[in-house]
Amino acid sequence: MELIFDTVVIGGGVAGMSASIYLKRANKDFCILEKSALGGQLNNIDSIHNYPGFKEISGPDLAMNLYEQVNSMDIKVLPYEVLNITASGDNYVITTNKEQIFCNNIIIAIGRVPKRLSIKGEDTYVNKGISFCALCDGTFYKNKNVVVIGNNNQAANEALYLSNICLSVKLISRTKDLLTEESIKDQLADRDNIEVIYNSDVLEFLGDENRLNGLLVLDKDTKDSKNIIVDGAFVYIGQVPLTFAFKDLQILDDTGYVIVDSSMQTKLKNIYAVGDVVKKDIYQIITAASDGVTAAYNIIEKDK
Repeated sequence: MELIFDTVVIGGGVAGMSASIYLKRANKDFCILEKSALGGQLNNIDSIHNYPGFKEISGPDLAMNLYEQVNSMDIKVLPYEVLNITASGDNYVITTNKEQIFCNNIIIAIGRVPKRLSIKGEDTYVNKGISFCALCDGTFYKNKNVVVIGNNNQAANEALYLSNICLSVKLISRTKDLLTEESIKDQLADRDNIEVIYNSDVLEFLGDENRLNGLLVLDKDTKDSKNIIVDGAFVYIGQVPLTFAFKDLQILDDTGYVIVDSSMQTKLKNIYAVGDVVKKDIYQIITAASDGVTAAYNIIEKDK
C-alpha cells in the first residue's frame, strides 16, 4: 500500500508536534510518523522549570498537553518506523516498516537517544540493573541503593529525583566539578542521602548471570579503583542523534547530526530537520519548538 502526502513529519516530540500544529493551521496535507509515544524525551523528564507559561510541569504532563492539542486538531499520526528515504524525481519516498509513503516535503524531528558508556558489562546488564530513565524505572529501586553516572544537569536532576525514592544515591562525575547550574548544586548538597563522587570513571559494570550488583570505579586523583555495591545504575552522559535511517542522504556531519540553514532546511531541497537531531548550540524544549515552527513556516510560505 502507498500513501501520498504533501509533507511528512518524522518524529512526534516537541519539535515535530510544534511543526504539525502550524502545518494544520495552514491546512497542509501531512502526517506525523512516530513509532512510540508522542512527546519523545518529554516522557522521561520528571520536572521542567524553564518552559514559559509553566512555573513547573512534569515532562509527561507537558507531553499529554501537546498530545491533546494535536488530537483535538485531528492531526494524522501513524505508528510507523522509518527505515530509509530515497528521492523520486522532485519528490521523496519514505520506506517504513509497514508501507511506502510519497511526499513533497520532509521534516526530520526524530530526536536523540541516551549515549552509552561502551564499557564491559553494559550490554549484559541493560534492563537488568542499568537504566537510562529514572522516571521510568526509579520505583523499582524504592529504599535501595543506586548510582547515577554523569556530570550534567540531567544527571544531577535525576539524582535529586531518585533521592526521594531510594535509600541512597551516589552521583559519579568524571570531572572535578559538576557541569550544572549553581542552584542544582545547592539542592544536591541539601540532600543527606546523595553523595557526589568527583573525578572518577566507571570502568566496568559487575554482576551475576541475572543482574547488576556493583561497579568498578577508578579515582583519577589517587589512581585507585574500588568496587561499589549497588542495586541499580542510571546513565546520563549525553545524547546521540537517531539518524541512522538518513545516512545515505549525505546531510549529516561526522557525529551524525543533521546540518541545516537558518530556515531549518538541509542541503537537499524540501528536506528540513528540527529539534535535537540538528547540529546547534542550545538543546532545550523551547528551541525545539522554535525549530519546528520555523520549518513549518518556510514550507507554508514557499507553497503560497
